[in-house]
Amino acid sequence: MNYRPQRVSRLICEELSKMLARDVEFPEGVLVTITGVDVGKDLERAKVWLSILPSNAADAAFKIAERARNELQYRLMKKIFVLIHV
Repeated sequence: MNYRPQRVSRLICEELSKMLARDVEFPEGVLVTITGVDVGKDLERAKVWLSILPSNAADAAFKIAERARNELQYRLMKKIFVLIHV
């Protein structure tokens, strides 16, 4: 059995959680957490699941996360490439 997608999923979750907490500014009192990451067997795609509290701020927080997506994705790829190839 190949456990690499699970390990990559865990790595994405850890690193992306750090980036969200450190680099993305959400409105005051809004908590955004990553609840899961699904990585395909070929490691080509990852789907990230977010939890946003309170729920009445979910639309605004999701829009902020979506605007930051490209930058986060780029930095995450650089970070993971370094960690996997060490």
